[in-house]
Amino acid sequence: MDAPLALLNRQQKGRLAEIIVIATLLSWNFEVFEPEVDDRGVDLIASPDSGVFYRIQVKGITGGSYTFLTQRQFDAATNGGRTASLAYVAYVRLDAKPAPEVFIIPFSAWDDESPVFTSYHSGKQGQTGETEYGINYSQKNAPLLEPYRADVVLAELSARRAE
Repeated sequence: MDAPLALLNRQQKGRLAEIIVIATLLSWNFEVFEPEVDDRGVDLIASPDSGVFYRIQVKGITGGSYTFLTQRQFDAATNGGRTASLAYVAYVRLDAKPAPEVFIIPFSAWDDESPVFTSYHSGKQGQTGETEYGINYSQKNAPLLEPYRADVVLAELSARRAE
């Protein structure tokens, strides 16, 4: 990990990831709104100026290969499952070279488990705590994330705006 990133604490890395996602969305001409308080699992709300609003949970990662959302965050972003098609995770690999990598992942990606999108359900024998919806990055499964690169997904969402 680069020295400047190593000096940042978890909150600072999270805010940096949010700023990168905001800049990415703005560069695609999306309107971006930030909730005053992040107590509901929604970091950003974005609209491609079509009257559609997307709920976005931002996850920034450095040096690791796994991050996750809790069931509470998942439910908040999808409005209890009723707006799952309007909910996304912005996954930012902060220490990617030469620049951070941004992926915009729809919550529907967890409908079918894969090496990248995993879930651990608390209802299983011997498990306690909330269900986790994980993103498991590795060089081996990196190609599975390619369809979710920000430029690919935002181009698709922008094209919907034109319809």
